[in-house]
Amino acid sequence: MTTLDSDFEISTNLGRGNFSIVHLGIKKKDKISYAIKSIYKEKILNKIENIESIINEIKALRKLNHPHIIKLHEVYESDKYIHLVFEYLKGGELFEIIDERGVFSESEAQSLIKSMVETLSYVHSQKIIHRDLKPENIILQDRNDLISYKIADFGLSTFLENDEKQYLRCGSPGFVSPESLNKEGYDFKVDVFALGVITHILLTGFPPFQRNTYKDTILANKECKVDFDFPVWNNVSIESKNFVKKILEKDPNQRYSSSEAMKDPWFLIKLKNIGSIFDIVDFKN
Repeated sequence: MTTLDSDFEISTNLGRGNFSIVHLGIKKKDKISYAIKSIYKEKILNKIENIESIINEIKALRKLNHPHIIKLHEVYESDKYIHLVFEYLKGGELFEIIDERGVFSESEAQSLIKSMVETLSYVHSQKIIHRDLKPENIILQDRNDLISYKIADFGLSTFLENDEKQYLRCGSPGFVSPESLNKEGYDFKVDVFALGVITHILLTGFPPFQRNTYKDTILANKECKVDFDFPVWNNVSIESKNFVKKILEKDPNQRYSSSEAMKDPWFLIKLKNIGSIFDIVDFKN
């Protein structure tokens, strides 16, 4: 029986969470790099919800097979840890890219969001909800190529039949759908709402519901009032604005599903990717 230590050389510490630590691991057989998420068993075994979370993540990632979903390669268990071996994505989080760059061109946002809508539609077709979609959980293979992204961290994911509802309140403040905050029961459209928040950030440079305190962020998130009169919206097409309205719709019955979002007019228009001001203005005249 092989073990993690017999198969991998454990290298750099890549990050740490409440229940886990992530290391870079080099497979001894072929020297390929992987990201190894080691979960502390003593911190999860006291709550059934934590155990279910790990089981759901493994089940979801074993079922999903898509170029924009992170690949789970192997699972190991030792006395103290459960080790999940993922493909290593060296480009970093989309959050880091947003933090560096601020606002993206509408062309870049359109291209990325169109691809993400298609990816979500696939995930939902497999009866899976992610439930924690945010820039921190979108990882790039190539830092300079947004379309090299992969959706990661399925720790809050769950399986859902079309006519079912979920009631567990989970996700990240500022990205959570109003119906889940109101405990009304929710379905796949919570992921579409979170994608709406990401789209808003890419187009405007700021999240729509972020406030100074956790409580105020949750309240704004629940009220779901988005300021579309903010001047930054004057710099993008009416199609992009209408798309964001449809996926940040407070009423889930009026909000797009992922399959409906794929057909939105925004994805049919061709946009020019505007470069630097020095490329646009002719200073010789």
